[in-house]
Amino acid sequence: GWAVGGILVRAVLFLGATALVGHFLSRPIVRLVVRTDLFVAVLGVGLGLCFSLAYVAELIGLADIVGAFAAGILLDPYGQGVRPKQEAATLGELLHPLESLFVPLFFVLMGIQVHVRSVGTPTALAFAGVITLCALAGKAACALGVGRGTNRLAIAIGMIPRGEVGLIFAGIGSTLLVEGQPLLPQSLFSAVVVMVLVTTLVTPVGLRWAFRRHSPRS
Repeated sequence: GWAVGGILVRAVLFLGATALVGHFLSRPIVRLVVRTDLFVAVLGVGLGLCFSLAYVAELIGLADIVGAFAAGILLDPYGQGVRPKQEAATLGELLHPLESLFVPLFFVLMGIQVHVRSVGTPTALAFAGVITLCALAGKAACALGVGRGTNRLAIAIGMIPRGEVGLIFAGIGSTLLVEGQPLLPQSLFSAVVVMVLVTTLVTPVGLRWAFRRHSPRS
């Protein structure tokens, strides 16, 4: 319990400090990039911060993905898009080619770690069913926090997919050893992958139904 609490405190402090730094330094960093007259330099700055904060996160006992997420908060604390000039491409647009190359490779890497036989065991199927129901119910409950006049159902369904982040933490759990045994056994890792697949596949169908249900009838 103390270990989990310590991780939570470190994560909150780390992300909070990053957001505070981003409030004061995000615009000066972008202005510094503008002075170089190399608009693509924003990509180098973004990747540099991403890898640097990922390393810092590892040093303080957090997952590297938390540091990468913190880099995004630092550069764009208000979600306005990072771009040197109005007509220039944003950092997100510059990252699209890298995403197109590495994201499919990541999913392939996660997929080949699944032992098909372990998925078919009663324990794995039961656990996959339980966590899938929890994933659906948890996001459905999020609709309660959405203001009136909004398609709450569509927002809840749109939040259902558990993609890269869920697989990253599952991958970390499968590589950590406790007394010589994986923290996340192969059967449970496979169950998590099944949950990710199910939540990803049901979302487009659910969104289509939610928007049709919300649209006024002629």
